[in-house]
Amino acid sequence: MNSYAEEYANSNNIEFEALDPRIGDANYDKDLNIQDVTAIQKYKAGLTTLSKSGLRAADVTGDGEVSVRDATQIQRYLASIITEF
Repeated sequence: MNSYAEEYANSNNIEFEALDPRIGDANYDKDLNIQDVTAIQKYKAGLTTLSKSGLRAADVTGDGEVSVRDATQIQRYLASIITEF
């Protein structure tokens, strides 16, 4: 997110959690794009972690779990197959 609050928290070893993450923005870069799909896939493969905010944003299906189904829904949204989560 690169806000002052996040920078402060990171520089002082304080866990940062945004109040309102954008749904689907798993990598938390303020943009919903294919990188969010990749972030979820890497997370599910155990190759990376997601922040609490990223996990909350990644759960586009709202089932309490980040899964490949969430990544697929984001892909469908990006391809304009669906218009909302």
